[in-house]
Amino acid sequence: MIVIKIGGSVLENLEAIISDLPAGEIVIVHGGSKAVTKKAESLGIAQKFVMAPNGLRSRLTDIETMKVFKQTMLEINCKICGLLEGRGMSAAGICGLENSAVKASRKERLVSVENGRKMLVEGNYSGKVEEIDSAKLRGIVSEGKIPILSPVALGSFGEELNIDADSLASLACRALNAERLVMLTDVDGILDFEGKTIASAKASELSGIKAGFGMNRKILEASRSGAKEIIITNGLLERPFSEMRGTVVENDII
Repeated sequence: MIVIKIGGSVLENLEAIISDLPAGEIVIVHGGSKAVTKKAESLGIAQKFVMAPNGLRSRLTDIETMKVFKQTMLEINCKICGLLEGRGMSAAGICGLENSAVKASRKERLVSVENGRKMLVEGNYSGKVEEIDSAKLRGIVSEGKIPILSPVALGSFGEELNIDADSLASLACRALNAERLVMLTDVDGILDFEGKTIASAKASELSGIKAGFGMNRKILEASRSGAKEIIITNGLLERPFSEMRGTVVENDII
């Protein structure tokens, strides 16, 4: 079982990604933050990102942004399904709402750090992913289909929530006991302080690696995934899987 996370920064290369998919049982999780920001701003909906005390950056999702988020993720999900079907593969799009395949707890308030001060920000519709219906996913895979998961979930009161795609991919790995997690991003894996790719690492070493905001979250979720092997690699290549260029992480803390 392989869980593949397609980052929002590499969606422009979807056709190459789909045409080069590895063999085996696959679950795909996709992001789309870049597309959400672009669409929201085109509609005059200002976007705000907050920095948490732990150094992770996240989108403040108000009710209007959540509508845009849901619509954008549905469009991306449908596009991935269409590309797979066009190549003779069966896909099952799962947005996490109507079928409740993904459940989350709402983070109504976010703690933001601004100019060294902690501030409480309210009116948020993002969530922490809590549960994935692993039986549903396994059933889809057993039918020869590829589940396509969007980072959208239902909260405990039925509210629609934006969830982090890296966290979703990590939880999918744990729920399915996946052997491998592949995270496609727009850089050549984890870079050192000189900007050079760290070719390999052990999961126990990841906490000591300093990286940018987006990579920080990937490193955190990679260490939580439970997969035996995690690959953080460039998804903008002509053949992203056959000619991987990134970091291979051996999970030594399972």
